[in-house]
Amino acid sequence: MTLHSPRRLARFVEPDVDDKRIDRAWATVSSQPVRSWPVWRTMALAGALAAVAVLVVVMRSRPTANDLAGVVVESGLSQTVTLPDGSSATLRDHARLRYDRVQSDRVEATLERGEVLFDVRHTPSRAFVVHAGAFDVIDRGTRFVVGVDGDGDGVRVSVETGSVEIARSGGSEPGRTLSGGESWTSTPSTAAVPTVPPVVAAPSAPESPVTEGSSTAPSASPADIAPAQPAPPSAPGPRELLQEANDARLAGRPRDAATAFDTLRRRYRSDPRAGLAAFELGRLRLDTLGDPGGAAEAFADSIALAPGATFREDAEARLVEALDRAHDGGRCAAARQGYLARFPNGLHAASVAARCP
Repeated sequence: MTLHSPRRLARFVEPDVDDKRIDRAWATVSSQPVRSWPVWRTMALAGALAAVAVLVVVMRSRPTANDLAGVVVESGLSQTVTLPDGSSATLRDHARLRYDRVQSDRVEATLERGEVLFDVRHTPSRAFVVHAGAFDVIDRGTRFVVGVDGDGDGVRVSVETGSVEIARSGGSEPGRTLSGGESWTSTPSTAAVPTVPPVVAAPSAPESPVTEGSSTAPSASPADIAPAQPAPPSAPGPRELLQEANDARLAGRPRDAATAFDTLRRRYRSDPRAGLAAFELGRLRLDTLGDPGGAAEAFADSIALAPGATFREDAEARLVEALDRAHDGGRCAAARQGYLARFPNGLHAASVAARCP
């Protein structure tokens, strides 16, 4: 990862000075007699004291969030930049992101090329805007991916959780809102239209992730995958269930959120949101509810339902973690091998490789 800023980058550079070096400087200065020094020696002493004071001030200071303004981040491989509030931007291969403004009430960043996964901690009093080509992507508290072609004309947005608003920069027409599981693409040759990911029909006996060139991915029997459940009359649809789950999670009711996610993926298995619901269910079971076995089942189902989703790599990594914590050594080792074969330079490669000892 490379940081560039012709005017502000120096704020991130600290001198190689420790407390012992400062103490030696003070000791040297204080040991010299000053009562009979000539004027030039007195001036030299004053200069030395000022230099030490400057070193102390610089060494004790730390950059603030606003120091990121104007900094450009480039990535050869996946890299993550985290803001002080916990929001993060994960740059995928050869992405270039510039932070234009980082303040308590507004964050603005420009994606110049490549693809970035934003995981934003929503604050009602702060706007979070990503400029991409001719469009602005405005966060509404979510996890989303923005991609820009090399020439800056084509823009892609996909939302994993929460929602975003997409508006043309400087335009007056109303923006478009995307919710979890939806995506949108703009190309220079056609008008921008909202799209959703292709529907992936769940097979009768889905399998856990299968890696390219590998036959050792963990197997999944029909009992490992959640059975489909028909929706009763007047039941809430997938959009309503996803909103219900997100609202429950934000309100601190993880079990209610898990129930809504589980209902969505079981009732509406052909809906493009089903894979995302299974993924979020796995995260809740593993991180909050203490159910690694159930989490492994949900992550495997997520991969089966949406094998081409942007969260595929995360789902495979979390599957390895869940199987490791469930002490399922055989399937864990197979899932680990599968992840490393598919994502040898992946964001989670190091942590996955350390699993299943």
